[in-house]
Parts: sequence; structure tokens; C-alpha cells
Amino acid sequence: MHFWNPNWIETPKEEWHNKVRELIAAETWVMDGNYTSTLPMRADAADTIIFLDVNRRLSYFRVVTRYLRHREKTRPDVTEGCPEKIDMEFIRWIWNYPRVSKPRILRFMGKLRASKNVYFFHNQKEIQEFLKALRIRFCQSNQI
Repeated sequence: MHFWNPNWIETPKEEWHNKVRELIAAETWVMDGNYTSTLPMRADAADTIIFLDVNRRLSYFRVVTRYLRHREKTRPDVTEGCPEKIDMEFIRWIWNYPRVSKPRILRFMGKLRASKNVYFFHNQKEIQEFLKALRIRFCQSNQI
């Protein structure tokens, strides 16, 4: 919601970095996305980092499903004026991600494990088990 301007225009880098600094200055926050230029500052401010390591097939399935659900409309989690679309640039980005971006991100995440809560999930079952454990822990810590 913060990165894209109407018509899928990227926010200029300096402005984007300032927005991220403002967002991570809050007491609590959750941020998603693969914006590698701000990954170090986000990781530094975070206490917990979750990496969803899903395969290409699932990524493509979710992209197509999302497109069909929101075709030519703006999703609620995206800036107004950015209708849902699928283009070749995005298709190529998903295809190249395991070879191009993922290794760098994994190396970076590996260095954070000593100082942050870092979780890696590969499928929906792992995510659901983690959320269930969080609910149990939260309920136990908030009992009167």
C-alpha cells in the first residue's frame, strides 16, 4: 500500500526509504513485501521476521487466483488506482526469484538468527501450526 502510487508507479527510492523509516518508528508494526532495498532497516527494527519460502507453482497459483478475484479492480491492500494485473515482468520476477533474489535474502536472514526471532515456512501447514502455537501461547500468558 505504501510502495505503489496510482497506475503502478513506484515511489522514488528516497521517498520510499523515508516512508519505511516512519513506519518502523511505530511501537508495533507488521510489514510484508520483498523490497530488498529496505530489508536491512526493516530487519534492524524488527524483533520477529517471517520468511515465506513457497515454490513457484504455488506463487503462480496465488497470483492467478488473486487476479481472478480482483480483476481490473484495486485490491484493498494496494493503493487506489492500481487495478489488479498480471504482466510478463511480474511473471519473470517470480520465475527468477529462487535463483536471483532468494539466495541473497537467505544469506541475510541467516546472519539475523542470532539476534532476531527468524522463522522460515515452506507451506500452509507450517504456517497454520505456527499460528496455532502463537494462539496457545498468547491465551496462556493472558489468563487471569
